[in-house]
Amino acid sequence: MQTYNGYRYFLTIVDDYSRTTWTHLLTTKSNAMVLIRAFIEMALTQFNTKVKTIRSDNALELGLNREATAYFLSKGIIHQTSCVVTPQQNGVVERKHKHLLETSRALLFHSGLPIKYWGECVLTATYLINRFPSKVLKGSSPFQVLFEQKPNYEHLRVFGSLCYASTLKAGRDKFQARSVPCVFLGYPFGQKAYKLLNLETSQIFTSRDVVFHENILPSHSSQSADVSNMFPDPKGPQMHDCDDHNAVSRVIPTQNQSSTLQNDIIREEQATPFLVDTVHQASPSHNSVPPRRSKREHKTPSICQSLFAITLILSQLHSNHHAVLILSHPYAAMHPSYVILCLTIQPT
Repeated sequence: MQTYNGYRYFLTIVDDYSRTTWTHLLTTKSNAMVLIRAFIEMALTQFNTKVKTIRSDNALELGLNREATAYFLSKGIIHQTSCVVTPQQNGVVERKHKHLLETSRALLFHSGLPIKYWGECVLTATYLINRFPSKVLKGSSPFQVLFEQKPNYEHLRVFGSLCYASTLKAGRDKFQARSVPCVFLGYPFGQKAYKLLNLETSQIFTSRDVVFHENILPSHSSQSADVSNMFPDPKGPQMHDCDDHNAVSRVIPTQNQSSTLQNDIIREEQATPFLVDTVHQASPSHNSVPPRRSKREHKTPSICQSLFAITLILSQLHSNHHAVLILSHPYAAMHPSYVILCLTIQPT
């Protein structure tokens, strides 16, 4: 898969002592030997160290051609190669390569960026791995072993997060925006800045004056809008299309009923599908278990018995059956306050 700027491969160089990793993007594999020569010169200039041995696989672009062999002989470098289909003989680089790919995939999936930015993910993964502690180095980081100082973590930011870069003052109008929205793409080599992707122009540039919003991932915003379609509005018509295919058969009556009633029910279901389906589901089926009822004896509260007795007394006073009413409804079943009320009642 080709990156946005034309790279198709990447070369990984690992220092066997400090486990520091250098990653270079390649347009073609033939450029690998050019980068190896440049790395040998860089090691001599920056660290005052001569490369004595190079171990690689049997790839022709990694020193098995005639030109590369002549260069190694001139520098006194021993070139070691692993046997065919024996990657364990070059295990340090193979494990580092796997670690780089796993970290790069994590950055790519978390940020939601398109696959054409996989090169930036590999470069950022290399930058982070060189600064994170390693068990092989007994808790130290490759950066610390190589430069003999602890790395700084204050400038690290979430890969793919939203940020705003300040615009240049030159040629800026008074009413133009003072910043542009961008996506953070990593840390450029040789610059104390951030690599950014302009969301308006899709151009990549570096800037130092940046404000980050690390909890926002712009590349995931379009995907989150598509996820909302998974839960449509219940008032919309698309919910009826996604409903159970047996919903119509549950509402339509049997063939023994009249066709007029059948058409009316079908017409009603099409007008209010949810109401019909909900009511039909609420009705008990033939195989449903009857509801469980309590076997406990229910007693009427005393105040209700008193009100019932007073109602009977008032209704029977007009019929001159006051004595019979008192015998059939004794005062013992009434509340004391209602007994006093009954004694004060006189027949008309």
